[in-house]
Amino acid sequence: MPPIRQTATAETTPLPLFAIPIIDIAAYLSPSPSPSPTATASLASSIRAAATSPGFFQITGHGISPALRDRLFGALKAFFALPQAAKAALHRDNSPCLRGYEAVGDQVLEEGLPDRKEGFMIGQELVGTGEDGLGGLRFGQGANQWPGEDEGWCPGGFKAVMMEYFEAVRLLSRSVFRLVALSLELEEGFFDRFVYGRDAITMCRVLRYPPSNTTGRGPTDTKPRGIGAHTDFGALTLLLQDDVGGLEVFYRPSETWHAIQPVPDAFVVNIGDMMGEFHCYLVPACPNRQQHQVPFAHKAEKERWTNDKYTSTLHRALSPVSGKDRYSVAFFNEGLLD
Repeated sequence: MPPIRQTATAETTPLPLFAIPIIDIAAYLSPSPSPSPTATASLASSIRAAATSPGFFQITGHGISPALRDRLFGALKAFFALPQAAKAALHRDNSPCLRGYEAVGDQVLEEGLPDRKEGFMIGQELVGTGEDGLGGLRFGQGANQWPGEDEGWCPGGFKAVMMEYFEAVRLLSRSVFRLVALSLELEEGFFDRFVYGRDAITMCRVLRYPPSNTTGRGPTDTKPRGIGAHTDFGALTLLLQDDVGGLEVFYRPSETWHAIQPVPDAFVVNIGDMMGEFHCYLVPACPNRQQHQVPFAHKAEKERWTNDKYTSTLHRALSPVSGKDRYSVAFFNEGLLD
């Protein structure tokens, strides 16, 4: 994705009313022989409304256990505490499928505001033929990079915890896609082969956002970025986050940024470019109202899974000012390579 030039917020007060819906999907995932048609229809309707605008919602009742989530956060904190040299040896540049470690400042999504985050990416473990293990594989497919665990720095095993979570949330994403299909009045399993097969591109990215000692308040929007303003280029993202906060969503009608408060036990779900509509539009600066264009990929290059009915929304994460790190885990489902 090309760098996005600096965006700016309008005045922060007063802000218009804006909320990210919270949708409990437990009734749909019920272990009974089949979910209640009435409850399923209600969930589909709620998702339709949220995906149309603002393109974000949160889900509870998802079935990912608190124990697994706690082990995951413990594992990623242990990983990011490793010596820098040990992490750098796993840099994504060493991976033919661009998986592995990224350091603070490796990515710049807004000009002049390098991302203040470090991350680690994994995907489906696929090993091909040949000496390099890549024979028969396609773009984005391959094996993950893993740190050595001989010294026992991660109780329970970093790889084991990461892959257990990856498979659990991959299954959850299929369920969310089924509800999205119903929200579009399609067959429930319409997206299944696109999002859950061997050739579907699914990635999990764990992130650490170090705290900043400045809020960056001033005449222009220079708050330190954990990650700069962007839309997700794939189909659907499920974000697990801790309680520190920092995620913000851009609300088009008022052209203002809004903080998304963490909800205990919830995943944030957002529509990506392949699933939704997006625009190359102007964001008004503050206070002089100069305008900065926010470029997105060309519309002609995008597949429209929802025929522009749903919205892919600009979002960002600000660096925490709480004196503690922020951790989050983003799962991206990009669909089939074809």
